[in-house]
Amino acid sequence: MSTILVVDDRPDARYALVRVADECEGSTCSETATGRDALRQQPESVPDLIVLDIALQDMDGFEVCRRLKADGVTSGSPWCTRPRYSPTPSIGSAGWRRVPTSI
Repeated sequence: MSTILVVDDRPDARYALVRVADECEGSTCSETATGRDALRQQPESVPDLIVLDIALQDMDGFEVCRRLKADGVTSGSPWCTRPRYSPTPSIGSAGWRRVPTSI
C-alpha cells in the first residue's frame, strides 16, 4: 500500500487533494496544514509521495523541501509541488501541477 502526504495550509485544497488520493486504489493519505507538522511527521512514517504547497503560511515550502531532501530518511521520497505561482525547477521537484481547490 502506498502512502501520500499532503501538505497545504488551505483546507479546501487539502480536501480536494486528499479526496483524489483516497480514490486511488491501494493508497492511503495523510495530511497536514503546516510545514513544521510535515517535518515532525517524517520520522514516524516515510511517505511514498509528498504533495507540497510552496506558499505555506508558517514556513516557506521551499525550506520544507530542502529539509526533507537533506534528511536521510526522506531524501529519496518523490514529491511534487502545488504552487500558487510559477514553479522553480532548481529545487528538484518531481513535478508540479495546478490542482482544483473545489469540487
